[in-house]
Amino acid sequence: MKSTLKTIGVVAVLGWMIAGGAVPLAAQATTKYLAIPANALKPANWDADNRMWTASQTVFNFDTGATPPFEANAPVYLPQGAVIKKVTFYFTDNDPAASGKIDFSLNRQKLSTGGLAPIATASTGASATSASRKSIDAAKVVVGKVDNLKFSYSLNVRFGLGTNLLKFHAAVIWYE
Repeated sequence: MKSTLKTIGVVAVLGWMIAGGAVPLAAQATTKYLAIPANALKPANWDADNRMWTASQTVFNFDTGATPPFEANAPVYLPQGAVIKKVTFYFTDNDPAASGKIDFSLNRQKLSTGGLAPIATASTGASATSASRKSIDAAKVVVGKVDNLKFSYSLNVRFGLGTNLLKFHAAVIWYE
């Protein structure tokens, strides 16, 4: 098969030939994203009498005077071998109380022992109150390579108070 390349000086128009020699192009990783919506969460410690909660396509929150903790979990399904690069959590924290915070954690559970370890965490802490949505990135990702043969993965959201002023909206996992 004969192909013709139009050259300009010593560089071929297609960018593969330089001074008559082939130059391989480096493979570039493609970032992909997995969004976990609010309604993926399931209360971890719910009972019909005390821990009322709301889940819609856009928001998850508890609305109760019951005693904390208030936690919710969602399974996370990432492809085998994916490398987690970043995790962003979307929330509303409009509660002025010091305990009115939300802790986020992307975890992996070792299948053979049940041991649970965080991969990425973040907390709203004593953030200024606001009725607007905000986002926070996990400070770092540890052990980011996904191994579905040895681990399962989940998102945990822990609410400091059972108020509808603390809301989870979504999480986005950035991976290659």
